[in-house]
Amino acid sequence: MEEQGGSESQLLQSELEDELKCPLCGDFMHEVTTTAECNHSFCKKCILVNLARQGSGASLCPVCSTSVDVECLRSNGKLSKIASIFRAKKSLQE
Repeated sequence: MEEQGGSESQLLQSELEDELKCPLCGDFMHEVTTTAECNHSFCKKCILVNLARQGSGASLCPVCSTSVDVECLRSNGKLSKIASIFRAKKSLQE
């Protein structure tokens, strides 16, 4: 029974780590930036580069294709802090 708790804990840990990774670069997010329209989060640099590459037309969320207003992107300090903790933990394990 203890083993099952351990595997469930590892699964939860893995799911949490996945949520803290940028959908664009795949690494733990840096300077987490969240879209106002659909609440998807990315590294600030990743989302700005992605939206700039889309050109002058409609800017679309790379996850769900919802129209995104670049002026309404907002930083998420709490999520940035959590991602940095996991990044440091991963670095210590390597």
